[in-house]
Amino acid sequence: MYEPLSAVLASVDLLQAILANVEQHELRATAPLVCRGFAAALASPGACWRQLSVDGLLQDPPLEDAADAHLFWARLAAWVAPRAAGMRTLRLTNLRYLLLPLGQAGRHAALAAVWSALSPPVGLHTLELGRSSITLAPGTVASLGCLTALRRLCLHTSGPVDTAELDALADSLPQLEALSICLLRRRGQHSVFRGPFPGRLTRLRRLRTLHLEAPYGPIHGATCVLPDSIAEWGRQMEELHLINLGLERIPPSIGKLGSLRELLLGRNRLGAQLDALPQELTQLTALTLLELQYNGFEAGAPAVVGELTSLQGLNLGGNLWGSAAADLPREFSQLTQLRHLTLTNTELTVLPPVVCGLSRLELLRLNINQLQTLPGGPYLRSLKTLDLSHNRFAAGYPAALAGATHLQLIAFQFRGTHYSDPVVALREAMAPQAAAAPAPAHAGPLAVAAAVVLPPELLPGEAMAMED
Repeated sequence: MYEPLSAVLASVDLLQAILANVEQHELRATAPLVCRGFAAALASPGACWRQLSVDGLLQDPPLEDAADAHLFWARLAAWVAPRAAGMRTLRLTNLRYLLLPLGQAGRHAALAAVWSALSPPVGLHTLELGRSSITLAPGTVASLGCLTALRRLCLHTSGPVDTAELDALADSLPQLEALSICLLRRRGQHSVFRGPFPGRLTRLRRLRTLHLEAPYGPIHGATCVLPDSIAEWGRQMEELHLINLGLERIPPSIGKLGSLRELLLGRNRLGAQLDALPQELTQLTALTLLELQYNGFEAGAPAVVGELTSLQGLNLGGNLWGSAAADLPREFSQLTQLRHLTLTNTELTVLPPVVCGLSRLELLRLNINQLQTLPGGPYLRSLKTLDLSHNRFAAGYPAALAGATHLQLIAFQFRGTHYSDPVVALREAMAPQAAAAPAPAHAGPLAVAAAVVLPPELLPGEAMAMED
């Protein structure tokens, strides 16, 4: 009767496939103690170690001093080495709790030992160093170059980071398909990329996603210049995110990225020059998302953006042009596919007429402006989410929104009350009319709402009755 169990325990591959469903913390700490079969299976590479996650918050007991930290990292490197052959993904999160007791040199040595254990012929494809508010030692990023099979590298850490280290990565990781370096804010420290744009990244022939982001705050050092050599990415590049890098101009060679779907350029300085966005931008016929928030476009939105007819999402928030431009450029009327539009904090006093004609909008952010009312128009037809918070609607809920029959979520404030349900907001806005024409004494809230002639779509009970 024990033959099936014995067969399972005798098959390392089968046992590893089963154990792959167990939480990794239990796999490392408890499962090897169950029996010799478990211990043997877990000591070799296989399905259960295809993805490895180490979270500093789960470290028990916490690392109190440098001796504890050195011992932890030495044991981790020794533990990884015999299991590394089948490992494809490694996630190290909350590194602050694992590296803080060590000095700069100690942190570099600790991580380098793990990279060494994972070096070829190991085929690690994905490495994520997440949410570490501790500054990595100089050279740590470049040391990742020994992982030559990497395809995806994601690093969230405090800066600064020298861009020369990113150039070194480009020379060492020819298989890289996605690179994300996001610097986190740290008090009293300039968390920035130091040096010019890492131009050698343009030599990566498989790179499809590039995300470089510094935290919000003043830019220190020289302005970053995006090189013409980005054309070398050609049609392989799909997502280009360059956030808060100090860019003042996008080169015309951007037009060579024919497969680009996302272009995120928030918090740069593109409003400093009239030709910061070249006409070649219109060659990006696959582009569906463009973010240009907080770029200093104070004279108005760039007209060339209106010619990107494939756009479905556009963020122009934080560009204070409202007092200088009453409307968006007429080219914006061509954005017939636009579904998400953000005009947060643009000093708007009225809704731009061009926006009123965008009939496919599903999400519209108009918060932190000076709007007093809203007009009707085609933009209400498909609208599902609307943010009107922090405006000046002294007369209350805009009556025109009765025509937004698909509206599901709203952010609106009036006389100290915050509304998220558009049905409730509209009913309360019409309450004075309901009082002037009271419903019968036995009438419920739906009858009162009906007395102010709301569309059936805003009365769920009646709408269902109509469908029946």
